[in-house]
Amino acid sequence: MAIIYGRYVRNITKKVQDSLAGATQVAEERIANIRTVRAFSQEGFENNQYRSKIMEVLHLAEKEALAQGIFFGMVLTLRLLLFFFILVHGGIKN
Repeated sequence: MAIIYGRYVRNITKKVQDSLAGATQVAEERIANIRTVRAFSQEGFENNQYRSKIMEVLHLAEKEALAQGIFFGMVLTLRLLLFFFILVHGGIKN
């Protein structure tokens, strides 16, 4: 189960990185061509383009954080339960 969930988290992480790369690319292109953007009064349009890319990154990052939180929470809970049952089992035998 951990392997399958780990793959899921890894895929989300890859999507976050790819999305962030896309947003960075949009920003770099717009900054490099700022004179053209200003010449055609497209600052608002370009701002909205970048904002949509950043919101996509944010959505994926939230999804990744939730998935990692659930995964590590389950691992910690299972580890503590195992430790508890070992202590109980040892206490019953003695």
